[in-house]
Amino acid sequence: GEAYGVFVKLTSPVAVGLRKTPDVVLPPNGGMEDANLASLSQPGIASTSVLEVTTDGSLGPQSASAESHASVDW
Repeated sequence: GEAYGVFVKLTSPVAVGLRKTPDVVLPPNGGMEDANLASLSQPGIASTSVLEVTTDGSLGPQSASAESHASVDW
């Protein structure tokens, strides 16, 4: 599982990118990861207040599960 709040890749008229922010990836053996960002401002691209992301999962001998969430407050 993976969760992220924002990701931008523009190619025209000018190449602009904003990496996955905040970003969490489920650990290989399962568990939980979370992250948050109080605000984000990239003029002309993205602007927001709180970004919260979580991923939670488990691995077993016969099964695996993952649940990921992203929450954005404007």
